[in-house]
Amino acid sequence: MRGTLYQTKDSSIVIANSFNKLVLQSGKFDLSTIDYRNIYLIEAREDNVVSKGLWKGALAGFLTGAVAGIITGFASGDDENCLILCMTAEEKALLGGLSFGLLGIPVGAGVMAIITSSSLKITIPISGNFERFNENKDRLKQYSYTH
Repeated sequence: MRGTLYQTKDSSIVIANSFNKLVLQSGKFDLSTIDYRNIYLIEAREDNVVSKGLWKGALAGFLTGAVAGIITGFASGDDENCLILCMTAEEKALLGGLSFGLLGIPVGAGVMAIITSSSLKITIPISGNFERFNENKDRLKQYSYTH
């Protein structure tokens, strides 16, 4: 079953059928209570972790691309004996920094989205065992929508 871990109780968890924060705040969702005996494995991650990763990745991609473009522009030097599209090293650095920076945005965002969506998950094996459920109850409460 997929959904938002809505609440952790003494011997069960409550799952909301929506991931959307606005829907959860409006109260227009269904709840399912699952007894610990019917829980094999719980996978959870913090709220908005993927979107935060997207923004960080986009910024990192832009900065990396911009630095590479600036270095390349200055390294190529001024155009000499040129007839068309002659540029100074500074102009090349500006154009390269902007171009490579813009190209780096989707690359960085995509890489970080993949990394954050897979690496920031926690996995809690319950296997229908009350002791395992009880040992992890506080940890589950950290990921619950209502604490």
